[in-house]
Amino acid sequence: MNDLALHPSGLGSRTSDACLFGLSLCSGAGGFDLGLTIAIPGYRAVGYVERETFAAATLVARMEDAALDQAVVWDDVGTFDGRPWRGVVDILSAGYPCQPFSVAGKRLGTEDPRHLWPHVARIIGECEPPFVFLENVAHHLRLGFPEVASGLVGMGYKLAAGIFTAAEVGAPHRRERLFILAIREGDELADPARLLWDPVEWREPDGDDAAVADAPRQRQREPADEADAIAGSGSTWDEPRDDGCAVADTANRQFPQPGWRAERGEGSRPACAGLADADGERRLQTERGQPQDGGSDPCQPSLDDANCAGSQGRGDDIGEHAGERPAWPPDGVDAALPRRQRHVPWLWCLVPQEEKEASMEKAIIVGVDLAKHSFQLHGASEDGAVLFRKKLSRPQFHRFMSEQPRCTVVMEACGGAHYWARELVRLGHGARLISARYVKPFIKRQKNDAADAEAIVEAATRPTMRFVEVKSAEQQARAVVFRTREQLLKQRTELVNALRSHVYEFGYVAPQGIHNLRRIAEILDDENTDIPPLARETCQDILTQIGSQTERIDALMKRIGELSRTADTTRRLQTMPGIGPIGALAIETFAPPMETFGCGRNFAAWLGLVPRQNSTGGKQRLGRTSKMGQQDIRRLLIIGAMAVVRWTSQKGARPGTWMARMLATKPRMLVAVALANKMARGIWAMLTRKEDYRDPGQLMTS
Repeated sequence: MNDLALHPSGLGSRTSDACLFGLSLCSGAGGFDLGLTIAIPGYRAVGYVERETFAAATLVARMEDAALDQAVVWDDVGTFDGRPWRGVVDILSAGYPCQPFSVAGKRLGTEDPRHLWPHVARIIGECEPPFVFLENVAHHLRLGFPEVASGLVGMGYKLAAGIFTAAEVGAPHRRERLFILAIREGDELADPARLLWDPVEWREPDGDDAAVADAPRQRQREPADEADAIAGSGSTWDEPRDDGCAVADTANRQFPQPGWRAERGEGSRPACAGLADADGERRLQTERGQPQDGGSDPCQPSLDDANCAGSQGRGDDIGEHAGERPAWPPDGVDAALPRRQRHVPWLWCLVPQEEKEASMEKAIIVGVDLAKHSFQLHGASEDGAVLFRKKLSRPQFHRFMSEQPRCTVVMEACGGAHYWARELVRLGHGARLISARYVKPFIKRQKNDAADAEAIVEAATRPTMRFVEVKSAEQQARAVVFRTREQLLKQRTELVNALRSHVYEFGYVAPQGIHNLRRIAEILDDENTDIPPLARETCQDILTQIGSQTERIDALMKRIGELSRTADTTRRLQTMPGIGPIGALAIETFAPPMETFGCGRNFAAWLGLVPRQNSTGGKQRLGRTSKMGQQDIRRLLIIGAMAVVRWTSQKGARPGTWMARMLATKPRMLVAVALANKMARGIWAMLTRKEDYRDPGQLMTS
């Protein structure tokens, strides 16, 4: 294997310590290794493992055109033995399959047969490389990342992770990817001065070169952008540092490397020759299009601390953290991945818990996009500024809201919303519900859970927004009775129509209506009919089902009658002609408190019993009934009004009354809808004034 450990071209005069040898697992087309070659000219790949034939052929082609280093290609990561590579490999890179974690797949995680992380972890343990560089899809953070992080930490590595996009490097698409960098603590390759040896071949990472070139005694770190500040690194602090010469000396003291400085030769060149001068660095920054501020990049590890202690802001003692393995996560902080910055030390991927809790306390309104098992939260301050975005499971959501200070929680009025509203009120929060129709205009471009939660907050902050009243558990219980009766009626109607169609196939016509079912029963009982026995038995079975449904409907009707007689509101509503027990129960169950409406016409408009408006330019144009409100109450009011109209037509209306004038010039259905509108206004007056119906004596004669 030593014959593979060759010095890269142009570095033949260096010792073997000057080259970083890499082993690439799940290599694909070699993108990882190409990037490492560009970023670190001293990098040399000594082995590839790739099972896909096309990708392996691409690797060979890239070796032939000298884009990648010449190396052996193995075809199975499951049987690859990493023990012979221990002490030879400096960097192990792996882009293990993303199908077990991708949102485009089934997200089976460890149960997916393509889950190769255990093999990668085994090879890492066998090779024990100083550096591990991993890549996968962004959703890996939510599925499988704890297993990877705990495995690497258990093997003695310090982690840095972040999500980066292809757009950040100039691509026309986004394509988010998770990158994980693991550094083995206490290893000599953590010495940054090792890459500073040759000033010609070394290529500085963005930002660190300027930090080393400008060597003031003090420097200040500032957040790179708004995301950096939100994530918890917004506060600035000062850290001591030395000039460029002290960097290499500090690294040598912390990581003793016998023979390296002797081989290098102390007097062979000026001190600090590996550090770029300020003018040359500014020229490099100009070529890259970077700002020439000469400051350090706050998202990169500092070169004045070889073990990243300075970048973590945890003291000035050089060896304070050498050989220690920090817990993941440390006490007092919560993991705040993903981070969208480059080269973020692992401790920078954490938000101090006290800062996180402070931002939570500032939230006065929280929008929640509900689902069965997934809850998307959007927290905003009084001025509408975004404080946090969270995706929680059902138990996590309840626990999170129980720990939060009092705030207003807004949700769409959908399934389960009334339950959660009552739970949130019990926890001390204010709960409001908005119709989904009013939320939709506030969704920006793409529709997803996060956009929906943000739109809910935007809609709730409108001063003229209309909200849905939260229903009590008793109201929802009455709604269950009402809906069950409606469902049973629908099922019975389907059975009756199916039975009519079956007997029609044998020449027997039965009229519509449940009361005509007796005729069909007589036909089936008559043995002289020419209906085959098989069809006769099947139809009689349908008759049995209809009878069972009728018994259940009658039992529910009896229950509804009892509820209507015991409640004061339903008893008062039944004093109005056209409203029976079912209509009274529907109004009490589905209508909000009448105090919500300013007048009776507003209640009628809420029911959809007013004309649709299409007015403009001062000209009023009224169309058909809007039908935009609560359809159950509207339907029952129209049915009751039609019964009143039919009865009045048969008995005769008193001359000169509103009913007489309407029936003389308008169709009965139109009169029934107009009467339903008047009934809605009367219901509002009765319930707001707590009075029974008073018959004006104008609708019908005695």
